[in-house]
Amino acid sequence: TLQLLQRWLSAVPKVFIGLGPTEMCGHAMCGLFDGSVVCIGWPAANVKAYIVDPSGNEQPVNVTGELWVAGRNICGGYLGRPELNEQVFGTDPFVDPSEARRLYKVGDLARRLADGRIQFIGRRDLQLKVNGFRIEAQEIVNAMPPEVVRAHVMLIEGRLVAWVAPRLDPAAIIATLQDKLPTYAVPHVIVPLDAFPLNKNGKVDAAQLPAPAAPAQGDASSAPSTLAERKILAVWKQVLGSSCGDDIDVNFFDSGGTSLTAVVVSRKLGQVFDCEVNVTEIFRHQSIRKLAAVIQLKAGAQPPPPLPPLPWLRGGRVPLSTCTFATLQMIGILFMSFVIVAPIS
Repeated sequence: TLQLLQRWLSAVPKVFIGLGPTEMCGHAMCGLFDGSVVCIGWPAANVKAYIVDPSGNEQPVNVTGELWVAGRNICGGYLGRPELNEQVFGTDPFVDPSEARRLYKVGDLARRLADGRIQFIGRRDLQLKVNGFRIEAQEIVNAMPPEVVRAHVMLIEGRLVAWVAPRLDPAAIIATLQDKLPTYAVPHVIVPLDAFPLNKNGKVDAAQLPAPAAPAQGDASSAPSTLAERKILAVWKQVLGSSCGDDIDVNFFDSGGTSLTAVVVSRKLGQVFDCEVNVTEIFRHQSIRKLAAVIQLKAGAQPPPPLPPLPWLRGGRVPLSTCTFATLQMIGILFMSFVIVAPIS
């Protein structure tokens, strides 16, 4: 993680990061860690690297995609696994066929920076999907505050859960992530740990992680107390169903909301309150209590006063000063001076 690399950089003069999949029989790329961005460097001299979209087309700079590498040192494939070989190996499609080398689809998500370096994002098979949004677990880990030594992110029953070590205040971690990540990528639950359970390879043993606490149930104090809160709750139940309960502090997406239902809710709220309620407001203010405060401000705002009418004179003319009238005359004369009358033969 970024925090671990920064700790290493404080102990040694230089830290290099590289990528060397076994399927390449050597290293594919390498670069010097600059202290801020986790990059795997530039491709080696005999290696070509591509960042592609799901259709296999190259992605622009700074756009995330799957990493493909091509070169002379790509292995022949996996022994006795022809179906997998067909999936991950091939021939470089981005060069002339006469110069094409063997290609390996790494399965990592990455993006190419403006200086040509490749920034590692995470594994494609660790990509999470929450409420219609695709999230890279590694991006959440990289956004953790520097005090977090290790973190692991998973999707548990529709909730984004982050385990962190050492034990830190979950509210402080959430506040840091809210400043760095879009709302949908901020974990719903932070589980502090003294240390992570590890398997024999030194990796996090996800099966041994403690289960996150169940979502808190609303009490009487969380029931709607204002007209705005009751109206929003009625819209929520109309769209999400009565199972969402009466708790005004519950998260919209924890109640079964999605990016599509958020659009429906925003439109219905605009009709109920007779004001514009943008769908982004639901992503920014995901509880009824917070959303009601924002909508009340919008609904209670006074419209700007209308512009005073122009002092039209009888006959539909506007009074002009002598200077204005003379200026308009000069503009008309200049315009007419450019009109060319062709002689008629």
